[in-house]
Amino acid sequence: MLAIAIIPTLNPSEKILEVVNGLITHGFKLIIIVNDGSKPEKQYIFDKLNQYQEVEIVTHNINKGKGAALRTAFQYVLSNHPSFDGVVTLDDDGQHKIEDVIACAEALKENKNSLIMGCRNFKAKETPFKNRLGNKITVFVFGLAYGVRISDTQTGLRAIPTQHLSIYLNVPGDRFEYESNMLVEAKNNSINFVEVPIQTIYLEKNKASHFNPIVDSWRIYKQIFTFFFSSVAAFVVDITLFGVLSKTLQIESTLRLVFFATIGARVVSSLFNFLMNRYVVFKRKNSLGKAIVRYYTLAVFQALVSFGLVSLCTIFMSKELLVVWKVIVDLGLFIISYRIQNRWVFQKKAAAKMTKKSTIMTVVFDGLKLFGVTLLLILVLFFGSTTIVSYGPSSAARDLFVLTVMETSAAKFLARIYFSNEQIKTIIKLNSAHDTGEVSNGDDIVIPKDSDTFDIKAITVENITGATFIGKLMIVNDPSRLFVATLPEFSQNGRGKLLSTLVSENNAIAGINGGAFSDIAGVGKGGMPLGVVIQNGKIRVNLASEYSTLIGFDFNNRLVVGKMTAQEAIAKGMKEAVSFGPALIINGNRVPITGSGGGLNPRTAIGQRADGAVLLLVIAGRQATSLGASYADIADIMVEHGAVNAANLDGGGSTLLIYNGEMMNPVALVNGPREIPTAFLVRK
Repeated sequence: MLAIAIIPTLNPSEKILEVVNGLITHGFKLIIIVNDGSKPEKQYIFDKLNQYQEVEIVTHNINKGKGAALRTAFQYVLSNHPSFDGVVTLDDDGQHKIEDVIACAEALKENKNSLIMGCRNFKAKETPFKNRLGNKITVFVFGLAYGVRISDTQTGLRAIPTQHLSIYLNVPGDRFEYESNMLVEAKNNSINFVEVPIQTIYLEKNKASHFNPIVDSWRIYKQIFTFFFSSVAAFVVDITLFGVLSKTLQIESTLRLVFFATIGARVVSSLFNFLMNRYVVFKRKNSLGKAIVRYYTLAVFQALVSFGLVSLCTIFMSKELLVVWKVIVDLGLFIISYRIQNRWVFQKKAAAKMTKKSTIMTVVFDGLKLFGVTLLLILVLFFGSTTIVSYGPSSAARDLFVLTVMETSAAKFLARIYFSNEQIKTIIKLNSAHDTGEVSNGDDIVIPKDSDTFDIKAITVENITGATFIGKLMIVNDPSRLFVATLPEFSQNGRGKLLSTLVSENNAIAGINGGAFSDIAGVGKGGMPLGVVIQNGKIRVNLASEYSTLIGFDFNNRLVVGKMTAQEAIAKGMKEAVSFGPALIINGNRVPITGSGGGLNPRTAIGQRADGAVLLLVIAGRQATSLGASYADIADIMVEHGAVNAANLDGGGSTLLIYNGEMMNPVALVNGPREIPTAFLVRK
């Protein structure tokens, strides 16, 4: 028999002696055993093996892994026994029957240019569940990613023609992943696979296996994982840009619109994908120029196919679902595309062995690469989802997105990516509280005296919940305890103070954030209020601002809300006030709100009941458990709790309620509460 048996082994049992005896008995003239760094106490087994004339032993001083052992054996054969027709690799524990080994060796005679695979029957009852499941997953992934159709991808029983051994010398992977990578390399070199059915044997449920389910599975799938990360990331980039271009290009013809949107999106996404696949996924060092030419040849062809198919969809179906048709078409095309990239675009260059980095450095670099790919994927998924929301079929979802980000100083740019300033203004106008021009007069407010039925000193806190939010509502029975706290001096470049600091410095028991302040790009220092600030009946700030609604208390401790100038407020007897808005309830009448007024955001609001009790409301937002509330949500809460006047205060990242030294709501910002210039506090 002109086939060599190769047995990689680590700390073998005496079962290997039975395997070798069986091979020799059935005609094998040469058996190469690779001692992959076995323990010294196993040396006696190798001494016995060395007594066989047919056995040659190659030794690794340290354990390098099964993949490294197979490469060593292949190189040994090419250097010392090139006249043999081929080799048969098998395990050392008797799980491969000698007759199956012979069947694979015999298959080489009729399939001299193929990779012979001894395939187990995973439907057999004796197959452990983890082996059955692992094989199904690997078969599916390899079939999808590489077009490799093999029923047993992890079999160690393989027959390989000698003429193909050099192909596998540069296959990456030192451990169990090497055998998976061999299949990909065979596919890339157009080597056929021939399956030979073999018996399914698991000795003691495969306890002797050196396979680590977590570590070795990661090694096997690492390239495939990064391959699909790159694929999905490029796909999302392409879809995102296609969605943006299809909505922004002023082209009436559907066919021309699809064409130019496809080309524009593909130029960017293809460059992204080319770089990712070359340097992160395949790590190929073939000619850059040749790879670029091949890649863009494929990209142009794929773009034309995508254009044709999407155009057909839009001709016979709805143009409004243009992005949906694009998604469906490209889901099929990108799998085919990446198979071609793996086998042709990034065709592996035969080169000298690369210098192996230390294990620690390899882990670090792999981790950084994976982190980078994951971060990039998160970004493209985020922008992909916002594109779908912005240009999707739901106008309500679009409006909610725009309104939400436009109330977030640092995120306003997101709306401006997709919409013009005029479009944004229109959306805000159609989803807002309507200015009635009315100002609360306080006629409905009658503050009772302290009695057995009304405790004027009482302060209570309630939990508030809604479909998209959680929050806290503080009820202060005595409105005379409310006042506006400010900074000694205001400055555009100066810093504000934390609400906790304002509460402490003013000897207060509670407080919420107050009015608007300068916050350019969401990085304002909180040292400059916007609009009007009145304190102790005196005007502290009076600046022209979009925030023209004043919110505060007069000298009769009645909450006054409405659009007015600083002088008009003083004339109405306002003692304390800040600017923000909109007003939500005026003189017992709810201010009309249309659409998704204000979007979903962290909210702060203040209201007053007919008995004078002040309602201080905070709503958490931008969190998994509380996305935030709209103006309508806040108005609903105020109405339910009897408010006759109420208004929205500055919210977002500054939304906070402090009571008895504790923060009553989770802050929306990772780095904690913001510095602010004004606050409504409650005296002790």
